[in-house]
Amino acid sequence: MSYLGIDAGATATKWALYDGSQIVDSGKCAAMDGHIFRTDSKARVHEVLTQISAAVNGAEIKGVFAGITGAASEDSATDPLGQIFHSYFPNAKVRVVHDIELAYYANFEVGEGILLYAGTGSIAMYIDDEAGPIRAGGWGYLLGDEGAAFWIGRESIRWVVTGLDTGEEVEPDSFSDVILKQIGATDWQGIKEFAYSNERSEIAKLAATVGRLADAGNADAQGIIYEASQHLIALVHQLDMQIDNAPRIVVAGGVCQEGSFLAKALYSFFSERVSISDCNIAQRAAELALDI
Repeated sequence: MSYLGIDAGATATKWALYDGSQIVDSGKCAAMDGHIFRTDSKARVHEVLTQISAAVNGAEIKGVFAGITGAASEDSATDPLGQIFHSYFPNAKVRVVHDIELAYYANFEVGEGILLYAGTGSIAMYIDDEAGPIRAGGWGYLLGDEGAAFWIGRESIRWVVTGLDTGEEVEPDSFSDVILKQIGATDWQGIKEFAYSNERSEIAKLAATVGRLADAGNADAQGIIYEASQHLIALVHQLDMQIDNAPRIVVAGGVCQEGSFLAKALYSFFSERVSISDCNIAQRAAELALDI
């Protein structure tokens, strides 16, 4: 018997197969989301699950635990998204939750801590037995997600545009020079074409460059990353105001890496409360599928 874990975020879907004692297989597919009322999203779910079911062909899947962006935690037997999963894995118990909720279960026991997630978007979450999930942020890039990758990328572009508007000369190897070269622009027209012709994931990719520059000591990049840290700290503060104790904090998502300028900013504020996750969420989901 085998157990399948799926972690579907905004940029990719990762999966892992567990045989009850060890992870025996894993893979990566295109992203999918839980908004299956949209025709393209529903088609993508079928496409990704077709790929995964083909990859694990021959395995007797007895449990599936999936975290999918945009999904709701509902009874998989009646939830339309859960029913799609059952059509691919008819002999399995299935649990489908929001991808951030899965990240919480992958890193904590219920009530143990606060998950601070900073990927393309940002959110903080705490789960306990009585109140269920309590969250701060996670509003999406149009309404929030401050401190996350898209926000950092957008702020880097805004920094460059402001400099151009005020007539600042772009010095070689300066922050503005590096960003302009990455987006393939030399002026406002080129910046506008990049910003308005690409998916938001392309803007979010700039966060890695800003982070690298901040780690190397660039003051402009450090200013943006420090501001990002303050937004992320504010998310945790919102939850702290609703929780009796001050539980430990685990930071997950691609924006914050151990040893980075952002990690140091969070450590300096939260001290021993905070740590950076090293959890493989898809693998942990496969292990958790055993107990559905």
